[in-house]
Amino acid sequence: MPQKKCYRCVVAIVVPRRESAEKLSTEELIGYCRKRLASYKKPSAVHLVNELPRSDLGKVRKDVLREQFSAR
Repeated sequence: MPQKKCYRCVVAIVVPRRESAEKLSTEELIGYCRKRLASYKKPSAVHLVNELPRSDLGKVRKDVLREQFSAR
């Protein structure tokens, strides 16, 4: 995601497991990352999705994710 200070910032797009989907919150995920990751690796935002867009070969379509979440 473009920002003024840097060209890109880290955004986490998470597909929760079915059993933990109701319990999971974005604040908990960011807190978990703050404790365990270096400052430049910490996500500035977390988005929960049901599934990732995939190509015919089964690879994650990162271009679709960038389009989808760069405007948010």
